[in-house]
Amino acid sequence: MAKASAGVGLALGGIEVGRGINDLTDGKGAEGRDKIISGGADMVTAGALGVAAVSSGTVVGLPVAAVALGVAGVAQAGKYASREHRRWRALDGRQGG
Repeated sequence: MAKASAGVGLALGGIEVGRGINDLTDGKGAEGRDKIISGGADMVTAGALGVAAVSSGTVVGLPVAAVALGVAGVAQAGKYASREHRRWRALDGRQGG
């Protein structure tokens, strides 16, 4: 079940990246970058969660699972930090700063 969930997450992230690439070719730069970052982070997260689920079954695999969960957390934090950074830059631009 964990492998299937990771596979679905990877596929959905890949679709999001593909949509971002299409947006970039259509001249929608900001939207395309957002989708590429979001899809890439989701793909990293899905892969890391899959690794964590598979490796946590043994005592030896617990440190691997812990690192994989840390990677997933960092990927999602980067995704939202990137989005917030762009939002703040847009607000700053509207205020003349």
